[in-house]
Amino acid sequence: MKNLTDQAVIDVAKDLISKNGSTTTLDIKNELRDQGYFATQNQVSTMMFNNFQSAGLEFSIAGGHREYVETSITTVPSTDAVVTVQDGNEKADAIALCETNGLVYASSNAQIKHGTLYFTDPLVPEEGYSITKTGYARRHFTAHGPYNYGPQMYQLNKKVSVPTKWGTTVERLLLPGQYLNLAETVVRIAKKHRP
Repeated sequence: MKNLTDQAVIDVAKDLISKNGSTTTLDIKNELRDQGYFATQNQVSTMMFNNFQSAGLEFSIAGGHREYVETSITTVPSTDAVVTVQDGNEKADAIALCETNGLVYASSNAQIKHGTLYFTDPLVPEEGYSITKTGYARRHFTAHGPYNYGPQMYQLNKKVSVPTKWGTTVERLLLPGQYLNLAETVVRIAKKHRP
């Protein structure tokens, strides 16, 4: 059996995308095994998550799994993205705030289309942050612990207690369209996770 490498995973992913228009990590794993590699689902998922942007790919969630496709961009300068936005200056201000604090705007075409701002942190390469038009702020990272391994995500929105007829429940406070407010949260959290 051949040893699995990041490059082998990306090469197979790109080949499958070229043939089929998209691919999943399950398809990639099966093809790698057909080519004589020892590949587990967890290995392939982690390698794809860690390398998809640098390989010029993007993904969407379909049926609970990631579906990868080629993208024409991996990083869009903020001025280009803002010109295409119809929502006013809220997004531009959020991008400027994050970039001023050392984050890099890296939304894919699909994310731009759906109103999501995505940022990477050059000081912590395995982490990213997203702000959605539906009001979520999230921290994306790769866990390496014995119980949590691979791509993970934390909600950054504040928690609030909501009374119900059965008692109280804790829910996330969503801020739809409030990109600047959510960007302030992202910057605060990003600073806490830097070396």
